[in-house]
Amino acid sequence: MERDYQYNYSELKPAVFDEQKLERKAQTVVRVCQDFAGESRLRLLQLLDVGSSSGIIDNYLADHFGSVLGMDIDETAMAHAQSVFDKPNLEFRTGDAMQLPLVDTSWDVVVCTQILRART
Repeated sequence: MERDYQYNYSELKPAVFDEQKLERKAQTVVRVCQDFAGESRLRLLQLLDVGSSSGIIDNYLADHFGSVLGMDIDETAMAHAQSVFDKPNLEFRTGDAMQLPLVDTSWDVVVCTQILRART
């Protein structure tokens, strides 16, 4: 099946590197998860972010969750994330969300806050 992906979305939309905007979005994710699971429980949870883009949101989430894996098909954005953010509970992988090389039951929370489609 042919997919119409934006493999290099970050090169088309530099807003994916806007730290203030994306950290506000990350704060919202944390508040929603705290409301659902309880603030103290977040540290026990493993979070998968599909479409993690530049890693800014994941870097923030790693301060609140037990572990965070950010995955995106955008190689440029993933290279940025891997070179800028370094925490023991934070990992980034380049990959296709439709073919995740992961065990389905290995994540407590899955978010997709940066899945965007641009028409060119």
